[in-house]
Amino acid sequence: MPGLSKKKNKKNRTPYVLLVPLILLPLLLLVFLLYSFSNIKDISPKRSFAQNRYCRTPVLTRSGKEFLLGNTKISRFGLRAVNALESDSVAQSFINNLNKMKAYGIQSVNLNLQGGNTYQQGDSTINSFNSDGTLKPEFKSRLKKILNAVAQRNMVSVISVYYQRHDTAFANEQAALNAAKNTMTFLENNGWCNIWMYTINEYWVRGFEEPYGSLFQTVDGQRRIYNAVKSVSPEVVTYVSEDVNDGFYARTAYTATDGNIVIEFRRLDDYEMPGVFTAAEIQETLNSATTTFQNKGYWFYHAAWHQSVRKNTDGTYAFPRFDPGGNGTSTSPGTKFIWDHMRDLSNNTVIRMPEPFPTP
Repeated sequence: MPGLSKKKNKKNRTPYVLLVPLILLPLLLLVFLLYSFSNIKDISPKRSFAQNRYCRTPVLTRSGKEFLLGNTKISRFGLRAVNALESDSVAQSFINNLNKMKAYGIQSVNLNLQGGNTYQQGDSTINSFNSDGTLKPEFKSRLKKILNAVAQRNMVSVISVYYQRHDTAFANEQAALNAAKNTMTFLENNGWCNIWMYTINEYWVRGFEEPYGSLFQTVDGQRRIYNAVKSVSPEVVTYVSEDVNDGFYARTAYTATDGNIVIEFRRLDDYEMPGVFTAAEIQETLNSATTTFQNKGYWFYHAAWHQSVRKNTDGTYAFPRFDPGGNGTSTSPGTKFIWDHMRDLSNNTVIRMPEPFPTP
């Protein structure tokens, strides 16, 4: 029976032989998958820095030398509109012109909670703060309407807290510092993440020397303002000064390059004749916008046409105006020449305006 024994043993080994490929195949497949995944580039979305932040709007970020709104590059043009909080009617006029601004390539607007120069009234009567640094209800209401309207159009609000003639409105240095923190708290609680902070309007001017020069004009003081903002929202893009910022410059100037910002183009029209320019001034304005655009800077237009506060005899506001008006001559005052130019430059770039975002 030896033959029978061999046959039986061979038969008994067959199931074990069949198990070998069943074991090896999954192992080989696992090795292959591990190797494949180790060589795939990570193309998954990165964790949003605003993931733990309450946002009702697209998020404004800074990537390298560019601003992004909801991961889309924004236009390189903005408008200085620091007196938009002057009154309910002025605020509404500003809102009414936002669609037109965006159509001309103006995607960013600079607002100041303490206003700016006005001509007729000297420095602005706007002061959104109580003496302890808390926000006044009427200005909070006005600002809320404006910021909602800006967000609805997928535009960017650049918020300034301090103006040099109203720093004395604060009871003390701590109250002035509280103003930055209270402003940021108001912005964050309402979910406006389409903003960046240009906290001090021209911190270097003499108006900030007294009584709180140590806060506004020293690096240590500026760092305290920066930290007050960041204590509420570590993610918000913030500029205080050349020494204290999130990696870029924002200054009053003519041109900027490499992602830096002309936050206030040096005004060329007179407050006594808003919107009236010489031919040389018009050309200088056009050249400044072009140079900044070509050198990949950001450029905020500033004119008395958009900032002067003047009333008609019936009490209505003649200025500020937030439309382009005429072509900048004495017979056709306005700033249309530069609005047209910003529109033309914006249309000749790969930068596209994002689609409108639902009303927050």
